[in-house]
Amino acid sequence: MLITAEEYTNMGFPDISAQDLPGCIMRSDYIISALTEGRAEKAVQNGGKPAELVKQAAGFQTYQLLREMKMVQDNSNSRSDSEKVSVGDYSYSTQTSESSTTQLFTSDCDEAGLNVIRLLRAAGCLFAGVEVRE
Repeated sequence: MLITAEEYTNMGFPDISAQDLPGCIMRSDYIISALTEGRAEKAVQNGGKPAELVKQAAGFQTYQLLREMKMVQDNSNSRSDSEKVSVGDYSYSTQTSESSTTQLFTSDCDEAGLNVIRLLRAAGCLFAGVEVRE
């Protein structure tokens, strides 16, 4: 594991759902491991500044996954009210529903994803090949 639940909360990230936190930490490990081809785990084992940066990236990725889970749960629990009115032969119905703002959530997730990439790049875990020609 790149981070623990205790490290996640100590970094200042909000604990959106305590029951989902261990699963999201594990999934963020999978994502970062695949993205860095195993370099993140080696950086954490070696310690130092790169390890801190990888742990921060894992925190941002976990936060993003927790927010996505909360968004899905909120959308499945959204309330819908309908009303039917009839007066003689005339009738009409109205329907209202509550839903959260997706645009704000998307921009937050995009920023969190960019933070993960920036931190992993600073830790030296992302490959950046350079071709030299003579």
